[in-house]
Amino acid sequence: MTPITACGAAKLLSAIFDEDEGEVKRYLGLPVLPPPYRCLDCGKRIHNKIGRCQSCFSRSKRLDVACSWCGQFRKRLASEIIRRVSQDGYEHFFCDQKCVGQWHRKHDWGMIWQAHLQTAYGARQLSQLLGIPRATISHILAKMRETERVAIGARMR
Repeated sequence: MTPITACGAAKLLSAIFDEDEGEVKRYLGLPVLPPPYRCLDCGKRIHNKIGRCQSCFSRSKRLDVACSWCGQFRKRLASEIIRRVSQDGYEHFFCDQKCVGQWHRKHDWGMIWQAHLQTAYGARQLSQLLGIPRATISHILAKMRETERVAIGARMR
């Protein structure tokens, strides 16, 4: 015959008296451990109360975003998407630098610079006029101004 442990006795008494095992353990002065938490996505045992293990939690904060050039979907942090759209005015996301370059080649920098010089419009007005995102035009104008300064500096020497 095997001896009954205190935890085994609590389980037996809870079954006999139809009481919660935790209540019986508290009555007997035994420690009551919380039930183990499990990840809602993968079922792995966790030690936090947020409901997900670290890998599932970080995956849950990522969204699929389509590349503006090739259409492939890539995972991006939701916070990054919100910041880029709301603060930086981004309308386009890309999967890699190759797609960025091809998309920028489609938008003729010289044409944008000429439109800027002819109309004296800033990035916001050019964006509305040409239908190109303001962030893209701001970037192009900054690079073209930098190129102009370098060219003027070289001529002055």
